Amino acid sequence: MAKRKGGKIAAVVIIVVVGVAALGYFGYLPFLNSPHFGFPSSSQMSSASGNGNTYNQQGSPQSPSGNQGSGGSSGVVSAQELNYTSSTKASWIQVVEVQYSNDNDARNAYLNLTGQAGPVSFKSSGSGNLSYRGFTYAYVTATALGLTISSSTGYDSNYLFLIFAFQGSASSISINACSQSVISSMYSV
Repeated sequence: MAKRKGGKIAAVVIIVVVGVAALGYFGYLPFLNSPHFGFPSSSQMSSASGNGNTYNQQGSPQSPSGNQGSGGSSGVVSAQELNYTSSTKASWIQVVEVQYSNDNDARNAYLNLTGQAGPVSFKSSGSGNLSYRGFTYAYVTATALGLTISSSTGYDSNYLFLIFAFQGSASSISINACSQSVISSMYSV
């Protein structure tokens, strides 16, 4: 009887260890996996947009010009950006990812960009400090005269992302789903 109980406990321990390792490997446990530069594929971004448009990557990730994405804070180590455009309508999505020298600089940039500290680049009203796979993020969408503009920013560890989206019709881009797609790509292997 004692032998059977010991075997069951060992099996449970093995299952738990394998499960934790798998979750960490795929980025669901941030303490086992750190974010890095990563961008959704064209099909992933098209699916995340939620508006039926197809968004194609424009080239490969490249370093943005100037200090874009730094949120006015110091400590930027490197940055990459990638643009997605739709051929069916006047619509595009731009993703900028920034690596900072430490966690505190990334957090301060996030606070600055979301208007929670220092100079305000954009306000996140009702959508701030959401959490997904270890990232803290916020987004905002504004519609006027048939145009929809959305932006999102988030950080985890020493990485920060920004998304800018423009939709020239009433069918707006799901900036929340796009944010989660970017986050998943920054954890993918």
